[in-house]
Amino acid sequence: MAAGVAGLAGCSPAANDAAGAKADSANGGEANGQPVASDVHIHNVTDTSWMTPPAEVTDFATMTTAFFPPTEHQLSELSGIKFWPSVCSFYGECNQTKIQMYNQAAAEEKGAQFYFATTAEYLIMEDGKVAGMVASTDDGYMKINCRAAVIACGGMGGNPDMMAYFMPDMAQALTGNDALTSMSANDGRGVQMAYWAGAHLETTPIPGMNMKGLSVPGKMNCLPQAVWIDENGRRFCNEYYPTSEQRGYQTVFMSRKTKYAVCDNNFTEYRQYTLPQHAGFTASEENIASLREALDTAYAKFKGTYEEPEQTEEEGPGGHGPMTQVEYIADDTLEGLAGQLGLTGDAATEFVAQIERYNGYCEAGVDEEFGRAAEVLFPVKDGPFYACTFDPVLGETMVTMGGIITDGDMNALDANYEPIPGLYMAGNDCGRRFGTEYITPIPGVSLAFALVLGRECGKSVAKFLG
Repeated sequence: MAAGVAGLAGCSPAANDAAGAKADSANGGEANGQPVASDVHIHNVTDTSWMTPPAEVTDFATMTTAFFPPTEHQLSELSGIKFWPSVCSFYGECNQTKIQMYNQAAAEEKGAQFYFATTAEYLIMEDGKVAGMVASTDDGYMKINCRAAVIACGGMGGNPDMMAYFMPDMAQALTGNDALTSMSANDGRGVQMAYWAGAHLETTPIPGMNMKGLSVPGKMNCLPQAVWIDENGRRFCNEYYPTSEQRGYQTVFMSRKTKYAVCDNNFTEYRQYTLPQHAGFTASEENIASLREALDTAYAKFKGTYEEPEQTEEEGPGGHGPMTQVEYIADDTLEGLAGQLGLTGDAATEFVAQIERYNGYCEAGVDEEFGRAAEVLFPVKDGPFYACTFDPVLGETMVTMGGIITDGDMNALDANYEPIPGLYMAGNDCGRRFGTEYITPIPGVSLAFALVLGRECGKSVAKFLG
């Protein structure tokens, strides 16, 4: 059996609102997703007793949760899309490795065998059915006889050619220094093996994880409360589009010149209006104080009164989810800030005029340009004014998420969309878990998808084997 590595995700109370969860998937551009698989996930995600059965009470005591309990201004819905805090994190003594070892031991107790340093090469098919697998080790090749195989090899992030085939929308949008890259080294062998066995490849662009939005100014569009400005001094999107993974998608079709996030001296207040998502900001007193310190540091540098403190190992302002430290630029006036950002001539004039127009939208409660929701329209009118810069480079994804079309039993389908006896998919090789892009109205949803559908896949295999 081709094996992958499962991560750990919390399960969400969204499972108690199946209709809402499925509606949010559609709102997130996921009409191309697998409705049967989504239904299987939604109706089985609340049963978590099987995930870590041997874990001790002391292990769970090390667990932390993001965005729960909610802070004062934390939002649960924006523009009709609901969000739920859900991530349970294990980064202490009880980490993912320890939990995986618990699960490995439980599997071995029930008779499972694990083959490490062993690479699955291809499936053996007889009369259109799975009959075995050939694998390789440092000592040579080995044959494993079996009636069923579950392919869960983690996608194709380490194979740029496969990424270009499955993600033509991004491959054809690259320019300059853009390139298709991934944090994952998985080479796509699982999808290849299934395809060689007759499985149907996905026919629409598959999603990447955090691939198609603009990262301003850190990973995952972490400053939606600000105003985003391009090199011409103009706004270019709804900065607070609800799902962080789609914020700034317009920049795929724009120049890769520097973009700017602009705010005023009230940003420590506006920043607290956040959503429980990977790009969210936990508005704790500590994080708000760190943000205030970052803004004050920028202003002190502008005034020439800043003194460099001794270096510490503490991180700068941020929140949950990948986030680079933000270095702000400050000025007493918008005209001065424009100059510091390198905007000159018509761009500098337009920048000031754009902010004035935007402030009018905030006062009226209607964004006439991009439809940003009234409850997250925050003016930029009280100095000092601040900005940070980002030079966008697109094409990077954490992992790829798809490849082979399956039915709701995770059974791979052939060229005629008929199940291939004995061939099953799970994890990032399984197609249509998402639509054309990843989305997290429920943080941890991808790992929960992989865990829950992986278990349901196991049930399907057990039923198939009788």
